[in-house]
Amino acid sequence: MKVALIGCGGRGSGAAAQALSTNGPTRLWAMADFFEPRLKGSLGQLKERFASQVDVPPDRQFTGLDGYKRVIDSLDKGSVVLLATPPAFRPIHLEYASRRACTSSWRNRSPSMRRASGAC
Repeated sequence: MKVALIGCGGRGSGAAAQALSTNGPTRLWAMADFFEPRLKGSLGQLKERFASQVDVPPDRQFTGLDGYKRVIDSLDKGSVVLLATPPAFRPIHLEYASRRACTSSWRNRSPSMRRASGAC
């Protein structure tokens, strides 16, 4: 299963490590962060612990404000995206992801979710 990480700080790196620690056939596929040094640092740490499961070549390492779009666009159906950016950005990311997939498997529990639910 392809796993992508958006937001490569401590929370995101920890979430990716947890995802790669599961029994399933998980593989880190793509990463995005606004800051390139944060992405590179996270990638290096994850490669040390999970070398055989980290497959994030430079063409799937994205920085800047639109990096989240390129990560989501790189995935197949059934993949997992870990949204670990500051909370204010997550509704935008979730809305984009749901527009791409046009499926909803979550419920409208918060204002963020209500905004994203109108995407499809």
